[in-house]
Amino acid sequence: MLNEGCDWSPVAEVVAQPGRFTVLDDVLTLAGLARVRAGLLEATWTERGFPPGTVSVRYPDAAALTGVVEQITRRVRGTDPSLVLSGTWAFMYQAYTSAWLHVDDASVSFVLWLTPNRYHRSGGGLTVYDLALPAAVCNSRASALAYFEQHWDGRRTRIGYRCNRAVVFDARLFHGAEPGLFLDQGLEGRRLVLSIFFTRTA
Repeated sequence: MLNEGCDWSPVAEVVAQPGRFTVLDDVLTLAGLARVRAGLLEATWTERGFPPGTVSVRYPDAAALTGVVEQITRRVRGTDPSLVLSGTWAFMYQAYTSAWLHVDDASVSFVLWLTPNRYHRSGGGLTVYDLALPAAVCNSRASALAYFEQHWDGRRTRIGYRCNRAVVFDARLFHGAEPGLFLDQGLEGRRLVLSIFFTRTA
């Protein structure tokens, strides 16, 4: 499933040092990418209220992901055995107009983009802000946004969309999906993203 040519070494720095992120390209083999997409597209999706038209599936079953979560977990935990898998979530939409700035309830986030580039029209990447929410601050939407407005110094990094690209980052960093547009060809053409979360136990 995983592409052996992908260099995972930068993940160790993300895990070891707060406030870091990295980008991995060509994470899955082409066959693995096809199997994961097929499994997720056959999953049962639930409509979400943000943004309109977005559907999601939380904790998709192992069969739908054909073992990829387990393989990614082994790679991430190889850098720090105290990290445990704490959640998986898949999202899908055709158009996105809001960055939905937020912080994840985890230690490390692994976000993998799965829609072929031929369906991509604009945007759809990820913006990572140079600000982390301290553990002492409640991660409610109101509290997190208030902290962001008071402390963000204007620095951020935009990571462009590319199929089979993963962004691995300190989950306490503020981040948001970049507004984007994908070709409307039914489920096949929607932006499909798999998010995997890891929490440190020690």
